[in-house]
Amino acid sequence: MRYLNEEMKARKLPELMRFASGKPVSSVADWELRREEIRQILCKYEYGFVPDLPVDMSWEVKKKAEVFGAKAEQSDVEITLRSGDRAFTYPVQIFVPTERVRAASPRTVDGKLPVFLYIGFNNEHSRWVAEELIDNGYLLAYINYQEVAPDKEDGFEGGVSAFFPREQGKEDPGKIALWADAASRALDYVLTLPQADPDRIAVIGHSRLGKTALFCGAMDDRIGLTIANDSGAGGVAVHRGKEGEHVSDLTKNFPFWFCGNFAEYANREGELPFDQHFVISLIAPRRLYVANAQEDLWADPCSEIIACKAASPVYELYGEEGLSLKPGRSIYKKQEELAEWGDSTIQIGRAYHEGHIGYHVRRGTHSLCREDWQLIMEYRDKTNS
Repeated sequence: MRYLNEEMKARKLPELMRFASGKPVSSVADWELRREEIRQILCKYEYGFVPDLPVDMSWEVKKKAEVFGAKAEQSDVEITLRSGDRAFTYPVQIFVPTERVRAASPRTVDGKLPVFLYIGFNNEHSRWVAEELIDNGYLLAYINYQEVAPDKEDGFEGGVSAFFPREQGKEDPGKIALWADAASRALDYVLTLPQADPDRIAVIGHSRLGKTALFCGAMDDRIGLTIANDSGAGGVAVHRGKEGEHVSDLTKNFPFWFCGNFAEYANREGELPFDQHFVISLIAPRRLYVANAQEDLWADPCSEIIACKAASPVYELYGEEGLSLKPGRSIYKKQEELAEWGDSTIQIGRAYHEGHIGYHVRRGTHSLCREDWQLIMEYRDKTNS
């Protein structure tokens, strides 16, 4: 078992509640200024700046069909971005429960549904997820990230990458920032749907797309709940003292996910002017849900817990609890322990749903599975997010 109080001290994380000048953050007004400072730091040194272009956005519904035994209507939508002589189009799949399903769902409020904005890997995989969410009364907007920008070192010639001019050198946006920005632009369309509840918007992703969902939620204040599943390094997990994947692995294997400046901190995590609790802090006081798998040591669940605790003081500034380790129900009969935090023991399969940062770690390996979805939906119901 790892003792996380000691781990927290040993990591020597940079101070969140202090301006770069050294001045302490002592009020919400202070924090709003510090928040913008943190956004600039993260974009400069890790994710890159998405150019602020004048963009005209349009969309076209290409096909509609009833699916899942007439429980839902699927719309295949093409979103087009235009700026000057540049244009880019990418698809989004929308699944809306039929009126019959909406009427029977306790999640329908004044005719409107909570939304999952799901950034995913595989269109086939999305089918069972879509039906599960439809059965539970959610509206789903699904984006296949490869159809936004190819997940490879391609000179940024493909997909939405070609839409943005590359003039900033080492501060140019990596693919994570571009995928996240495309998800936010898809949300622009989703919010035109009469069934979408603008007060109950969640973004979700797994693995590299957990990193993407985290950054999307950090940058887009319309998103009330951000869900990062097994996001690890470059996602929720702090870099300092992390096990498994490190900055050197990320920037060697996937340099195109990040901006050029990030590679300068390979094997120098202790010199980073931030750590991942900075990303989490941008979401406060909105909600975050972090999900892990016990055997996903590459992502390092303990480093994700540390990041959540390190970001919790921002929630407290708003009068909310960040990560609460008050245990909820367990999905397993036989309980195992992951780590100890003071007088709290973190257990495998236990729901930690009391705070504005929800958390669970389940048995098994690196995936976004039915157990994860069930616990995530439980948290949404509990918090009406």
